[in-house]
Amino acid sequence: MRSLLFKSILSLHPKHCPSSISHFAMAAATRARIRGVVFDMDGTLTLPTIDFPAMHNAVLGEDECRRIKAENPSGIDILHHIQSWSPDRQRKAYEIIVDYERQGSDRLQIMPGAAELCGFLDSKKIRMGLITRNFKEAVDIFHSRFGRSFSPALSREFRPCKPDPAPLLHICSAWDVQPDEVIMIGDSLQDDVVCGKRAGAFTCLLDEEGMYSAADIAEFVCRYYLGGVLALIPVACKALPMLMACILLSNIGASITEVATDALVAVYGQKHRIGGLQSYASMALAIGGILGNFLGGIFLQKTAPKTMFVVFAFLLALQLVSSSVDREEVLGLSREPDHAVAEKSIWVSIRPVLERTSHEETGWHPPVSVCSFTSS
Repeated sequence: MRSLLFKSILSLHPKHCPSSISHFAMAAATRARIRGVVFDMDGTLTLPTIDFPAMHNAVLGEDECRRIKAENPSGIDILHHIQSWSPDRQRKAYEIIVDYERQGSDRLQIMPGAAELCGFLDSKKIRMGLITRNFKEAVDIFHSRFGRSFSPALSREFRPCKPDPAPLLHICSAWDVQPDEVIMIGDSLQDDVVCGKRAGAFTCLLDEEGMYSAADIAEFVCRYYLGGVLALIPVACKALPMLMACILLSNIGASITEVATDALVAVYGQKHRIGGLQSYASMALAIGGILGNFLGGIFLQKTAPKTMFVVFAFLLALQLVSSSVDREEVLGLSREPDHAVAEKSIWVSIRPVLERTSHEETGWHPPVSVCSFTSS
């Protein structure tokens, strides 16, 4: 019987049904030529054995841990936190960290199905690498107990470590492959998924113990993909109903704008007797929408999220300025003063018809004359 780890990775392929494990993956991975898989170690290829809450309390103290968790509910990045400490304090902190990691290494167990999964990847001639924030001695113990080695296998001695993309980019360079030909698999949104996405690789979140809820993943997507604006609003990531309401409101505004634009085009076409102008305008809008979505998809794959946010914000600001400056008169549509409409009467409307017919001595006259009349 295949294990959950083996089945969860196979579920990336459309021929296999998803297993009970929650995973977060790029669907496009099934359409790409995958040439390499990079694994996290603890909690991915091995069962979680390190007591991280106890480690954090021992390094930071209980009060400091509570403060950091209150500011960042997603977790404590202990390695990042101690970087600003003095060298002596850092040395003592690393001694505590290594002690907990050694205790975890003594209890190290290979994740069920890891051997089957690696055998499957070997049969497909797909390379395998390893990136972990654990220390090198733990990687050596893992290789010894697993009975095979991953290459490259980068521990935290490789700087900068995850979630920086440098380790993954280093492996891609060593393999001579592009990042979009690699999948990063791990059990941490903040470390593994962020590392993979920053490098431009496909990512897969392996959540064996159900650590992440749908709200956690939604919050992660808000913070990482929507950039710094939502980070300025602490409740924004948890206010998805309000965000959806804003999106619907913006769509209503876009619909009203489209109807108004369509009306202006229709009036312009009638005034200048240009047949089919409204149809041509609708075709141009459709083509523009298709090209815009196509180019937007390309830029989203090639450009950093924050850069995309700045570009779209600039385009929307440009559109706002343009719409506030332009008026209907630029289309050559004359507008009568308001007082002219109030003074216009039935006599003013019919008089030109009567004068025209009274001066014509011969010729056929239509039985009905068309005139416009606006009541005052």
